[in-house]
Amino acid sequence: MGNIGGPIDRWNTNPTRRDIASAFPFNGDNVQHPNPIDWQDEVRRQRTEIEKEKQDTEKLREENRLSEEKRIAELEAERRRVADQKEKEKIEKELRDIQSQREEAEKERQREVTEGKSPKNYAVLIGVNKYTQISKKDNKEKGSRVAELDLEDLRYAVNDVTELAEVLVKGKFVTKENITILTDKSSADLLPTKENIVKCIAKTIARIESEDKNDEKSCVLVVFSGHGVAFPTQGGEYRSYVCPRGTDISMYETTKGDGKQKEQKWDIEGLISLADLFRGLEDETKVKKITILDACRNLTKTQESTTNSQGKPTPSQSSTSQRGGRVTRSNSNPQTKNNVQTANKFTAQLIVKEKDKSGKEIIKSASPVGLDNFKDSDIATYRMIFRLSSCEIGQMSHEDDGIKHGVFTNFLLKGIQGQADTDNNKQIDINELAKFVKEKTKQYAEQVLEVSQTPVSYSNEFDSCVISDF
Repeated sequence: MGNIGGPIDRWNTNPTRRDIASAFPFNGDNVQHPNPIDWQDEVRRQRTEIEKEKQDTEKLREENRLSEEKRIAELEAERRRVADQKEKEKIEKELRDIQSQREEAEKERQREVTEGKSPKNYAVLIGVNKYTQISKKDNKEKGSRVAELDLEDLRYAVNDVTELAEVLVKGKFVTKENITILTDKSSADLLPTKENIVKCIAKTIARIESEDKNDEKSCVLVVFSGHGVAFPTQGGEYRSYVCPRGTDISMYETTKGDGKQKEQKWDIEGLISLADLFRGLEDETKVKKITILDACRNLTKTQESTTNSQGKPTPSQSSTSQRGGRVTRSNSNPQTKNNVQTANKFTAQLIVKEKDKSGKEIIKSASPVGLDNFKDSDIATYRMIFRLSSCEIGQMSHEDDGIKHGVFTNFLLKGIQGQADTDNNKQIDINELAKFVKEKTKQYAEQVLEVSQTPVSYSNEFDSCVISDF
């Protein structure tokens, strides 16, 4: 499923692929990292939107109140005029209905006031399955597209966060009103694009700053389930990114000087770095933050491709199959050990493009490239943030066709539903949950999948937080 991944650090030894590797390497000099997200500006914008929503709500309430008072006056006058008893009863019923509506509206207003003073939790849940159905065109400002890193669609990222939302509500961690879910099945404003993800997280932070600023009992949970990659920096380390919907990892070629000198840069503007994500959550409030990432530390795709006479790739499925960085457990191939489809190489699909004489873009070659472990420069902990990731650096995060979830998320769900309550106090805090998920995921991966997957957690200045109260 999703992965916090390693980019192309070591290439496959096939001579053809080595040629591609030397022509289109990833290094600190040719990767154009995105500018940091301006969280302050985005939070400010969302705070303005929240204030406008409150003003609009109050305006509507006032309009309803005046309309009801006008209608009450009309009904009172009508009741005094009519002599027919049935007509009077009809008028009196409408008056009672209006009065009942006004009482309910006042209860709702009082409930909002009370809730505004009590601790509240929030959740932003992001699940991305679809990566392949995006339009990729040349960008005149960036140059001509000459290569791209292809991400394969995932199977269960959306299912993971959808069920997680239900479990969190049932476990009383959060109310439905305070959950934001972004998946491929959401409406346009909640599709898991970079713009929408940033907007929704910023809106949650804006709500915290206006309502729960100094509440140490409140908590924000951000969950990402989808692809991830990591690219080298000029300092020789790697920067990790999560891949929203519409991710486009492409190399652009531009000409410099007299037009003879060419420069090639990998463009990853559409990604969100983990450093940016944590920086956005780290604020001056006392509200706790938890991030859960079901994501690999390598990017994978094992479908080999050649090109036909039209220059289009013709895939040839190898005997192994990995889906988006998750090794998929399947019953469809009895020849694989324990019915688990695995691969010896971590790979991604590198597509090299060129234009024909008419200017039409064609695929010159499509080949898998090997991946290696990497040093992550974003491991530094951030204050008041608890981080739980589905695997260690250099490992894969696995999903299972039998359970329709990632292995990690499967145990996350089971833990929240009660299995992580090791002290039998009918509550599960984040430390209990993390311990349970780490042990069960590692055990399942070793005994059933016969691979290594070891979830990890980090925290700094973070006291415990109750995730489930049943």
